[in-house]
Amino acid sequence: MKAKRIIKLKLFGIIFLTILTTDKFMAQEKLKLYPDDLIFIKNIPKSNEVTYIEIKKGMNFSTILDESVFLNALDNNAKSLNPKDKILSEWHYSSWYSISLLTLKGEYDIELFLGGLGYMTLPSGQRGAILFDFKKNEKPSYDKK
Repeated sequence: MKAKRIIKLKLFGIIFLTILTTDKFMAQEKLKLYPDDLIFIKNIPKSNEVTYIEIKKGMNFSTILDESVFLNALDNNAKSLNPKDKILSEWHYSSWYSISLLTLKGEYDIELFLGGLGYMTLPSGQRGAILFDFKKNEKPSYDKK
């Protein structure tokens, strides 16, 4: 699908119009929302498989996500998304947390975006999208570290 973006620039009372045409929407091109190698993750690791967890906050947050709340969400409220799921093109992609999980199967890396969407990289290097549903009574609590 071709997208057009019109840029209007006014300089010394003269209006210049530039029309940019791209094959994809700008945000999709920049973030590569539908990478060719995105897979459906069949087995999300469970908290009892995790031997080590590291949670790093995003740039805009000064608090750390509580590990027990995250692990509970991992067990009960995480689901894999289809690589072409519509939600991937509608998400706002504000960085929330970077999470590394170590299990006997290897290391899983999760880039979690504000609201609960995340990209998980498996020990094999494959990547898929997951969605965490932090329910009202299970919203992330914060440990002020």
